[in-house]
Amino acid sequence: MRFFRRNPTISSSGRYRLMHTINAHRGSISCVAISRDGSLVASGANDGTKIWQVTNGQALDGPPRQASAVSAIMWITRTDTDTTNIPELLCFGTGRGELTIWQRIGDGGFDEILHKTIGNAHEVTALACNEQGDGDVRIAVGTIDNNIYAFTFDGSELHQIFSRHMDHTTPVALHVIDNPARDVWVIGVYNGGHLLKGDDGRDILASCDLGSVV
Repeated sequence: MRFFRRNPTISSSGRYRLMHTINAHRGSISCVAISRDGSLVASGANDGTKIWQVTNGQALDGPPRQASAVSAIMWITRTDTDTTNIPELLCFGTGRGELTIWQRIGDGGFDEILHKTIGNAHEVTALACNEQGDGDVRIAVGTIDNNIYAFTFDGSELHQIFSRHMDHTTPVALHVIDNPARDVWVIGVYNGGHLLKGDDGRDILASCDLGSVV
């Protein structure tokens, strides 16, 4: 795994220079996510999840129990009107349909605060979240058996909002819209995008043809 930094002094086009090269995993890396402040990068592979400091490439400690092969990963940024500097959460899904959330502890490592099997225990193929303040976090999960799940997360537990089977759509990407209903865009591998109504998932509000997406 390689880290690059944009260096405008090299050329007017602002090309990137290599910062670090890390032997992160024993095999290929399946997913990568960078924290909102740009200080941490998380990577997922067949041997689990690892977290690194971007500035020096140093690894941070994770919980001792590792899940199965990681297939999707994202950071969750939380805000609160009465609190500042709430630690970001790291959320990842696995090939066995597990969803795990880690929380940063100080400047050191991470603790596991949630580990749950989603739906029929099929591979998680896509994740997305939306946070609207005061701990109101919405998480969307897509699985390889064409199912979409939406949850609220209260800091310790998931509470399901809806599940929806998409007959011909294998989700490869999701996006939770920042609106009152938190509608969910579902991008399929073969048949474009579909916008699901966020409060119950029953209605498709819009569709678009994107062609095949790999």
